Amino acid sequence: MATPDNKNQAGSEKPASTGSDLERGENVGKTTRSKAKKVLEKGSNIPPPREPEPETPKTREGLIDHMGLRGQHADRADAMIHLIDKGAFELGKEIPPLQTVLDSFTLEQLQLATTLQEPTLLLVPETSFAAKVRALDARKTRKGQKDCYVDEIFKRSDADFGKIAGWKAVIVDGARDMRNHGAANGDGDLGLSLEERIAIRKAA
Repeated sequence: MATPDNKNQAGSEKPASTGSDLERGENVGKTTRSKAKKVLEKGSNIPPPREPEPETPKTREGLIDHMGLRGQHADRADAMIHLIDKGAFELGKEIPPLQTVLDSFTLEQLQLATTLQEPTLLLVPETSFAAKVRALDARKTRKGQKDCYVDEIFKRSDADFGKIAGWKAVIVDGARDMRNHGAANGDGDLGLSLEERIAIRKAA
């Protein structure tokens, strides 16, 4: 025999919802809204979700375009011509053209370079340490910048020749600051020691 909805198995009536229950529900709602308001005012310590990283191209040409290596080559070549004009180097071997530089990188090297925060192409002249110091001194980037100090031991150990004997192309990370993805990996406390932060990141 079916029992009415308001009766339990023992046959007694179920208590109907009371006004106090509804009031308690309203109070819970007020508490929740109050907490939410405080969180919004204070700011949540939960890191915002990261935007998905753009998909890395698969082909050589795609990777080269993705990192902007063609434009970077033109900028580096102009900078080197400027230093040669200032007398930091003597041009013994011509600056390598764009295609020669691009061909010097394997597909695997280009793929690895895309994992850098800011992939930056450099044209490195094969010349003396002293000539490279002169190049640094010749390229002031800030007002009042002083020349490099070089210990005498390095001056004595390196024969000074300014003629460029060859070139090397490298891709390095040009970022000045590391992106802070630490909070998303459990490493949001910058007050901890480096060892402690590494342990937290490994655990995460």
